[in-house]
Amino acid sequence: KGNPNLSAVKTIMIGIRNPKKIGATAHDDGLPKCAEVWVNEFRLSDFDEKGGWASTARVTAKLADLGTLTLAGNYSTPGWGSIEKKVGERQKETKYQYDISSQIALHKFIPSNWGINLPMYVGYSKAIIRPQYNPLDPDILLNSVLKDETLPKDYRDSLREVTIDETNRSSINFTNVKKERPKNSKRNNFFDIENFAFNYSYSKFHNHSATIDYNNMKDYRGGIVYGYSINAKNIQPFKKVKLLNKKAFALIRDFNFAPFPNKYSFLLDVNRHYAEKRMRNTTGLTDFEIPAYHDKKFTMLRSYDLKWDLTKSLKLDFHADNNSRILEAPGEIDTKAEKDSIWQSVFKGGDNVMYTQRAKADYAVPINKFPMMDWITANAGYSTDYKWTRAPFSADTMGNFIQNGNQKTLNMQANMLTLYNKVPFLKKVNQGIKKKEEKKETKTKSPKPSVPVPTTPPKNPDDTLKKKEKKPFLLPQYFVRTLMMLKNVSANITNSEGMSLAGYNGSTRNLGVNPGNDFAPGPGFIFGQQNNFGAGKDSFTNYAAEQGWLWKTKSLNVPFTQNKTTNITGRANIEPLPGFKIELTANRNKSKNYSEFFRWATDTLTGLDDFLHQSPTESGNFSMSFVTWKTTFEKVNKDYSSASFNTFLKNREIISQQLATDNPDNASGQQVGNYAQGYNSTSQATMMYAFLSAYSGKNPSNYPREPFPKIPVPNWR
Repeated sequence: KGNPNLSAVKTIMIGIRNPKKIGATAHDDGLPKCAEVWVNEFRLSDFDEKGGWASTARVTAKLADLGTLTLAGNYSTPGWGSIEKKVGERQKETKYQYDISSQIALHKFIPSNWGINLPMYVGYSKAIIRPQYNPLDPDILLNSVLKDETLPKDYRDSLREVTIDETNRSSINFTNVKKERPKNSKRNNFFDIENFAFNYSYSKFHNHSATIDYNNMKDYRGGIVYGYSINAKNIQPFKKVKLLNKKAFALIRDFNFAPFPNKYSFLLDVNRHYAEKRMRNTTGLTDFEIPAYHDKKFTMLRSYDLKWDLTKSLKLDFHADNNSRILEAPGEIDTKAEKDSIWQSVFKGGDNVMYTQRAKADYAVPINKFPMMDWITANAGYSTDYKWTRAPFSADTMGNFIQNGNQKTLNMQANMLTLYNKVPFLKKVNQGIKKKEEKKETKTKSPKPSVPVPTTPPKNPDDTLKKKEKKPFLLPQYFVRTLMMLKNVSANITNSEGMSLAGYNGSTRNLGVNPGNDFAPGPGFIFGQQNNFGAGKDSFTNYAAEQGWLWKTKSLNVPFTQNKTTNITGRANIEPLPGFKIELTANRNKSKNYSEFFRWATDTLTGLDDFLHQSPTESGNFSMSFVTWKTTFEKVNKDYSSASFNTFLKNREIISQQLATDNPDNASGQQVGNYAQGYNSTSQATMMYAFLSAYSGKNPSNYPREPFPKIPVPNWR
């Protein structure tokens, strides 16, 4: 039935069936039948290997100092394809496309002394695809249908328009439009127009084809950038006080501060995307219309930056991003009321959907300002982050999501060479011992004497011979240099903490807090505080519940999480002999993760609804540098057994008894074989301490049984 589409046929099956007779009254006699069936078939005679051709062109013209103009185009016909493509993979349509683009410096039409920078980019492109076969009847060549005089002219014209796949693109944008500051200008005020820059872009896309009635997209983007930077001079009130010129008063003499921040910046970026698409009705049903699909997104981003070198050693950095969304009515915006509603939302900044904030403080600890401490440098840092994410607009009662974090760092370095050089003798040894070169005797050739040379030696041989200098005795210097083998020591400590909580009912107003709701979630939370909230020094979950900052939603299924990570790394460089260097490295890493469901639920004990802590879970990781020097170079026996491994197996029994003794809840003293009850041969604690004592070569009886040792043992290389 219908018009067959042979191009879509993949498999043809023909079957003949003689059904089984059912019932005595059936007309079928139920006997086997013999039949001869003839089937006409299509056979492929040959491939259509008619080739096509393609061409491309591109021209770029430079319009003096005004800008550039670029023209490009390409054309290809059916049968075109690269040499490695099969016949079925070659092009089956006629394609042509042209592009026009230009970059123009519009400020060239403005007097140069105005200092205006106004670059513009415009572009337009059009691409047309004419299929070789009729898309609505793929077995028929399109040209044969369009040239068929038996068909109505209006039908052929309509078919010609419908089957064309046409795409149009156009765009225009202005980037970094601003007024340049005049040369040699000393004026630098925060309200100067030179501190502003503007951006705007508009792009339009249109496409229609045999299956798409129309596909239109429009993108608008505009932005304002403000940046103000100053070279703030540090004020040093005690610099000229002569009494403080001594080195002992360097900390007081070098005290300084900057009264103003170094940089302010602000960014406003507005982005609107509007798209509408409707599929073409190819079903043949004239009374059926496919509705149009709309895709709309209207967003606004506001970014803030502040950098302030409060002193030469204390630097502050703050950055915040506020993402908001301008809500639109469903469907096409075609009424004045809908347009006015959008503009009202734009002027109020939209509805906030996400707020992120980062703050950082770096401090160069002035320990080197103290007398005899200039060989030590120390840097401390504290950084925080805060993020607020709005709940979906369709599920406000699920609450918003907030999270924070902080990181504390301390880096210290000791240059031992600077310390050694404070002793004159050690400084001389470090600079190297200059050996005095032995002066060689220089024999000067004198003219040949006319009288015979006497054979007897001179009376005073010391007059012609010079004494040889003695070589210095350098053993003490080399011994002292060996004692100064420690050259450099450094330590890095990093502590990171963070938490996240769902179900928060507050919004963001100023710097992430809401002044209308008791400044929720509190300045402490947005700047990384993790514990001791409120007067009761409570956890944040309980404190937020007491303040009424959480939604009372029983269906909340996002857990409260909290994590803490501590990393300690120490390094030391040792050089016992020239060219023989050893690096010692010690590290200790510990992390802890905690999660629970904190939500409004019914207490099974009291039968009352309240905020409850449910399903707490804690996990973590611990790693530390460890030295196995005593067992590193032991030999493996011929039977592939190891003495350290055998020691490890024996140590388990000793460790098991000690763990049972240390445990006050294990007073029964029951034994399971040679092991204490609860600490068998495969117990985690038994295995761990037995392994560490065996491979470190230490006595298991007095080996420290600490699950998380505080002092790591350094490795070397």
